[in-house]
Amino acid sequence: MAKSEKKNINIDFPIEETKDNLIKNIQKSNKFTLQNIMFDNNEYTILIDGEKSAKSGKGESIEVKIKDINGLYSFIHIKSELKSRIQQYDWNINNENIDMIESFLRNSYEYEANPGTENEKAIMGKYKSYAEKIKSQLASVPCMYYGGHENLTNEAQGTLNVYPDKLEFVIIRKQFEIPISSIINNEIMHQEQITQRLTATRMVLLGGFSLAAPKKKTNVSNYLTIEYEDRGVRSMLIFKGVSSFLKTENNATI
Repeated sequence: MAKSEKKNINIDFPIEETKDNLIKNIQKSNKFTLQNIMFDNNEYTILIDGEKSAKSGKGESIEVKIKDINGLYSFIHIKSELKSRIQQYDWNINNENIDMIESFLRNSYEYEANPGTENEKAIMGKYKSYAEKIKSQLASVPCMYYGGHENLTNEAQGTLNVYPDKLEFVIIRKQFEIPISSIINNEIMHQEQITQRLTATRMVLLGGFSLAAPKKKTNVSNYLTIEYEDRGVRSMLIFKGVSSFLKTENNATI
């Protein structure tokens, strides 16, 4: 069991709303105790103690950093750490803490507004829409992006989110989306197979990756390629998963 666990996530709420969500939900919870809140350089650092375990008699130290992104989004770093070696019996508690803290960040507390007012309706409508979006998500895969879309021409690490009607690539916030209806084909390929298939147009979009060639050792890494059509032009997205790519029931790669 790891002594500590960490997780980075993105939240589509401004920093103040995200911070308030966490604090209010912690105050309502009997599992966590708020210890300190600090703010510096557009970032909140919130220190929390976990509930004392019946097994070890200890809690966990939890640190949550909430960073403002353009006044619209929040980048979150969560760390849960055991305080003592005797907590080795508290199996998986760090992961449980992180999952619960994430749920606190994503779920709004009840605002003290008059029910039925236009302000209240707007607030509740926003959170309902966000909850429905998360619920409809089929998969969320950390991956490296190597090119294929005009909005993002550099290699980058982010998250590929899959919905029933579209794919999204997110680095803190959404970089681009592709309608499912525009996808022509998707395959798992090796680098050599990809470079053989590239056209001159795709080479411009893919930059250095399209010109890279294995040196002494054969590159046997698998890449997910997604071929799609936009305004009559075919392009190919290329990703390499941080973990294995998911598959559908008929074994088609997502």
